Amino acid sequence: MFWFGNRKHRKSKKTRRVERAKASLSSPRRTFVEHLEQRTLLTMLPPVTYPVGPNPTSVQTGDFNGDGRPDILALYSSASQATVMLGNADGTFRAPANSVTEPFTHQLAMGDFNHDGKLDVADNDTTSVGIQFGNGDGTFQPPVIYPIGASANDIEVGDYNHDGYDDIDTASFSYGGTSQLLMNDGTGNLLPPRNYAIGIYGREVHSVDVNGDGNEDLIQSNASSTIGVMLGNGDGTFQGMVNDNTGIVPTDIAFGDFNKDGHLDAAVTNGTALDILLGSGTGAFQTGSTYPINTASHLQVADLNGDGNLDVLTNAGDVAYGRGDGTFYAPVAMPGMAGSSAAVGDFNGDLSPDVVASTSGGIGVSLNAHNDAAALAGAVGLVVTVPSSVTAGSPFAVTISAVDANGNIVPGFLGTVGVTSIAGQAPVSYTFTNADGGAHVIVSGATLFAAGQQTITVTSPFLPDASATVLVNAAAASKLSVSAPTTGAAGQAASVTVSALDPYGNVAQSYAGTMHFTSSDAQAVL
Repeated sequence: MFWFGNRKHRKSKKTRRVERAKASLSSPRRTFVEHLEQRTLLTMLPPVTYPVGPNPTSVQTGDFNGDGRPDILALYSSASQATVMLGNADGTFRAPANSVTEPFTHQLAMGDFNHDGKLDVADNDTTSVGIQFGNGDGTFQPPVIYPIGASANDIEVGDYNHDGYDDIDTASFSYGGTSQLLMNDGTGNLLPPRNYAIGIYGREVHSVDVNGDGNEDLIQSNASSTIGVMLGNGDGTFQGMVNDNTGIVPTDIAFGDFNKDGHLDAAVTNGTALDILLGSGTGAFQTGSTYPINTASHLQVADLNGDGNLDVLTNAGDVAYGRGDGTFYAPVAMPGMAGSSAAVGDFNGDLSPDVVASTSGGIGVSLNAHNDAAALAGAVGLVVTVPSSVTAGSPFAVTISAVDANGNIVPGFLGTVGVTSIAGQAPVSYTFTNADGGAHVIVSGATLFAAGQQTITVTSPFLPDASATVLVNAAAASKLSVSAPTTGAAGQAASVTVSALDPYGNVAQSYAGTMHFTSSDAQAVL
């Protein structure tokens, strides 16, 4: 059994539950690792692209025709159009059917609002939300429009008063940041909105039960370095917002039990970093680890490699594999799957999560190969080899070898490895091929900038981390630094320290040269 979560994918509350799988980058060093050619991520098969139109705004999965198989819903905001691709049993998809949405639609969410057993679609635009009731065959009725009087950026579905009917909540920049709550009247119609103040710039809203009391809570992301938590009372009202610091300005949040303590944790991104916030079960979060990622705006959570640990997938095609303790392996790339949005679903019925992404070529679908463990070919560890010393700012080779229990290289190793980097640097990964014979040299593989003993670390799921240390020597001096006391008495001597620095701020200890001193004080004795 695997766990996966689709952003804005909500069904009726009977089937909609957050499943809890029972199953740092230290700030450190300024490190640069070269970008390698793209290769297939072993967990996933090469993507199949359906050319139904370039750059969909978002993609989601849901069973729109009631055949028990997930279908794909793609939104094209600029055309005010949504496309449904019905799934086949083998993981392929049929020609799309189009459905008109509201003009300037931003996001879509799903639920069974009228309790007819057919999945419906809700959307939001600048001043209203709309519901398109599903016909049960992959098509929808014309939208029913509900004005909300605010510019909605996001939409979420949840049953906030336990009446068994899906309600709608939005996030808005309007009125200093508000959330508009539209309750279902029990017939599929929405009552007039109630506004909740959520603070500066309401960017996104998520509906999950973060404190485990059975009531759905609202989690907001905004333009400050926080996420806001509004605990649900279970009657359609919410407690006041409590903000948790994330350290970054969040663009998306996804949830899962990453450390298997029974409490929901949060994965947060600002586009270039993935922050993990560990949940306490009370609605509060504490800062965990941080990982660099490629430019991303949306996150998904799933156990992609079947090890019982939840992983995080970004719309930029990066996957951070979970270790099951709240930390993650270095992110690795999923080539061909970068786009504006991504979602997961079991498209071919093999009980493994597959991935769909909106790409520049259309809709990309990558089925799960679930062969990571087999790709080890008997390898039990990795060995990283680097030069004993290097010069700051100069690239050097990194050799990665897969070895068996006796330390012998395993020629058949076909796993994917990730090289740790620093916040702000895009992650680097490499998938071994048969031609590598179990060992691969990354020419000009890394560049270190801080002088002293530094560490290069390589990670791969199912294998222990491997690292190697290298002595980084300062580069040639390129500038001088002068320091002296900030105050002193006239006529008294003062010490002046002059340091020769390389371009990266390291002291160039081998520098030899003559210094010439001047002063703005004409009476100074130098």
